Amino acid sequence: MGASWIHHSPRIRINRSALAAIFDHVGAPFERIGLLIGWLHGNTLWITDAIRGDSGDWRHCSILPPEFLARVAEGIISGNIQGRIIGWYHSHVGQGVFMSDVDLQTHLRLAQFSPYVVSMVIDSKTLEYSLFSLLPDGSLMEIRPESIDIV
Repeated sequence: MGASWIHHSPRIRINRSALAAIFDHVGAPFERIGLLIGWLHGNTLWITDAIRGDSGDWRHCSILPPEFLARVAEGIISGNIQGRIIGWYHSHVGQGVFMSDVDLQTHLRLAQFSPYVVSMVIDSKTLEYSLFSLLPDGSLMEIRPESIDIV
């Protein structure tokens, strides 16, 4: 379903509370990262929750540690987290919205588990954001703003 999803005008629906949690998290003056939780229903990817990928006093966080991913997977399996990992988010501090080489590598790691993973990149100074996905040929595609709904 993943490759056909991205080829047929994907729709993204982001829950307002998930988006608010992401913006609250990335408001710091350093990079932040986290996971997007939700599900795919038909041609629509629903983002219903966000899980912060950093903890404690980390000042710079731009990777998803394996231990963190394992804890989230356990939470999904046990039913403590509703949904599945459908993507990730990451902030750039005043640098604009784009996928860096590190971002692309993170996306590719998550795409091993699901072909419909999306990346959300936020400029934490302007709060501009974009969503990205991979096409079946491995190239990166920015999801059109008119395909994204806040619900």
